[in-house]
Amino acid sequence: MPFNSDSAVKNCMGIFCQQHRAMLGAPYLISFGKDQKIMKDIILTYGSYKTFVLISLFFQEIQKDEFLKKTGASVGILKSQIPKLLLKVNEKEKEKNIGRL
Repeated sequence: MPFNSDSAVKNCMGIFCQQHRAMLGAPYLISFGKDQKIMKDIILTYGSYKTFVLISLFFQEIQKDEFLKKTGASVGILKSQIPKLLLKVNEKEKEKNIGRL
C-alpha cells in the first residue's frame, strides 16, 4: 500500500485532537497550515506508527512534566519534545528486550 501523507497526517491529527480532548476536556484549536506541516514532517521522519506512539507518550508526560503543564498541548510543543520522548520510547523498548536473545 503506497504511503499517502495526506491520510497519515489526518490520522495523526485526529489522534492528537482526540487525546487532547480526553486529557484536557476541550477541543484542540488546529492551525491547519502550521500544525499539518509540522505533523507531516514528524511522520516523514519517524513514520505513522512511531508518531502515534510519540503522541500517546506526549499526553502521558503532560500529567507529570511541569514544563508541559505550563505550556499546554500543541503540535508545536509535541515537536519540541520529540528528542526527550524518543529517549523514553527507546528506554521502554530496551526494558522489553531485557533477557531476550
